[in-house]
Amino acid sequence: MRIVDRKTFLTLPPGTAFQKGKPWYWEGLCFKTAAEYENDWRFLTIDEVSGDSEVGCCDLYDRMRDAGVSFPMSTASTRDGCFDDEDLFLIYEPADLEAVRRLIDASAQGAPAGRAAPAEPANTLSAPLTPEEIEELKKPAAAPMTHAPLSGEDPPA
Repeated sequence: MRIVDRKTFLTLPPGTAFQKGKPWYWEGLCFKTAAEYENDWRFLTIDEVSGDSEVGCCDLYDRMRDAGVSFPMSTASTRDGCFDDEDLFLIYEPADLEAVRRLIDASAQGAPAGRAAPAEPANTLSAPLTPEEIEELKKPAAAPMTHAPLSGEDPPA
């Protein structure tokens, strides 16, 4: 993952997985769905429910909590509209998205949280870094983040 400022975030493509926040805390996982505004964007969050448009989200959450009712995740996007230049964005890169995908796949198969067998992360240190590896880590990222395709979108080239 990497952290970018708002100005940089505005240049990232739809499909970018991110968490918005401040230096030491982050909101929930979101996906940028459109950049159709000059200074704003639309996004999908995975913690919204879909239901009757005449019933507010709070009522749906109440039903879920009190009556055990289930509602599907919403796939409607929301406009950010906050315009806070101090916001930071934790950007999920391809390897991070693959790790999330493995956790989701394990969860869908009934594995308890934390019991999935994710592939060994590429940055696991089993030996001290060489001077060359340290110099590589100091270099900026070579290319902008690619993203996992959203439903109906072709994968990045």
